[in-house]
Amino acid sequence: MNKTGADQRKFLSISDLKFQREFVGLMVFVAISSIFIMLVGSYFMIERFATLASNLAAISGNVEGEVHAQMQRIWLMMIGVALVNCGCIAIFAFWFSKRVSGIIFRMTRDLNRFADGEQVPKIVPREGDFFLTMVDAVNRVFETRRSKS
Repeated sequence: MNKTGADQRKFLSISDLKFQREFVGLMVFVAISSIFIMLVGSYFMIERFATLASNLAAISGNVEGEVHAQMQRIWLMMIGVALVNCGCIAIFAFWFSKRVSGIIFRMTRDLNRFADGEQVPKIVPREGDFFLTMVDAVNRVFETRRSKS
């Protein structure tokens, strides 16, 4: 589906700080939901384990105490995994938002300088930046002015 110029302008008018906040918020939501899923899954796994252990305890000695100790270890392990997962997602969200908003910020800054009549050097995107076709178009505009001068 092709976007109209108005749709594109609406997207590009979002400030990079707002974009970062919204994207990081989305990633935090993903992290929290994945934690919830893991914890609910763990709860049901532990309940099954406890039921099995109770049945075994009826047959033999102190299995119930051992099961309780194992349940605590499993919960601590799941909380640790969830925290590491949150940290990884937060780092990814920050890195990704910088790849998107950084190039938009630099293009906006250079286009404003260009509009003020300054000679603007070619924009060189960093590795991993997005909107490379837009960077090429902006560089073509800058080159057109340099060649006319």
